[in-house]
Amino acid sequence: AKIYIMKTLVILAVFAVAATLFLSYSGSNSEFDQFVATYQKSYNSADEYELRKSIFESNLKMIAEHNAGSHSYTLEINQFGDLTLEEFKKRLGYKRTRPQPVIENNGQTVPKSDVTIDWEAKGVVSPVKNQGSCGSCWAFSAVGALEAAHAIAGNGQVQEFAEQQLVDCDTSKCQGCNGGEMFYAFAFYQENGACFEKSYPYKARDQKCQQASCTNDSKKISNFVLIEKNDPSLLHENLQIAPHSLGVEAGNSVWQFYKKGVVDDARRCGSDLDHGVLLAGYDADLDAWKVKNSWGPNWGVKGYIYIKDNHKVSPGVCGVNMEISRPVL
Repeated sequence: AKIYIMKTLVILAVFAVAATLFLSYSGSNSEFDQFVATYQKSYNSADEYELRKSIFESNLKMIAEHNAGSHSYTLEINQFGDLTLEEFKKRLGYKRTRPQPVIENNGQTVPKSDVTIDWEAKGVVSPVKNQGSCGSCWAFSAVGALEAAHAIAGNGQVQEFAEQQLVDCDTSKCQGCNGGEMFYAFAFYQENGACFEKSYPYKARDQKCQQASCTNDSKKISNFVLIEKNDPSLLHENLQIAPHSLGVEAGNSVWQFYKKGVVDDARRCGSDLDHGVLLAGYDADLDAWKVKNSWGPNWGVKGYIYIKDNHKVSPGVCGVNMEISRPVL
């Protein structure tokens, strides 16, 4: 009996030690533990867990310091909370291959617009989507502009097209999850047409091209518009016509952890374009561009970010003035 009791005590002791180690690993009630549960994170080892926890705590501190200051926008922990900035940048997929044009009238001031336009409110913009860990922002940007163009031409009915088609099939100039350009996506649509999302669902990975078996739109786009003038007045003028694909610099903590407000800091959000998004509107009261992202509806303001119009011929905040484009049906 004594031997049995001793064995039982040893077993209980082993379980107690194991439970202690598990609790120290899982961090039971910590903010990081809540983050892990919320975003269903999993790590391969205790060492990786501790590394991600350390990165998370560093990001949390940076966010708290920012929000304690006097800024026009706030930050928050989101799905990118356990990534370093360098890791986050690797998820961005806008790869510009064309030379930057010479800009005329650089630095010239342009008048503020008093005209608000919101294409999302008009019902011609599809719901916010999520590109996942694939660097396919360029495809989501191009598809968003194509969907809006069709909706405007079709009295407001939004048909969703397939980002995966561009990822898999537009490979002569673009590189799928390793990045691409909206400019070349529109050129691809001129030759191939667009598959509907339902027949070619998004997988967030590179695959063999399957557009031959998809259900596609019978109308190929006739042309596309590309504006690279650094002039916000041209953005206002063309935004009256339709939403546009837009290149921005998103490889910074502003985009990684944006929550709400108007981003107005060109020092923290510059003009090294690395992310494709959709210019969906302009709010005259905020004096800010309304931009649709592709990181899900829980990021930012229901998937959107507001960027200040700087009223100057220049790259603009986050490079927003540098490049817009849209398909012509």
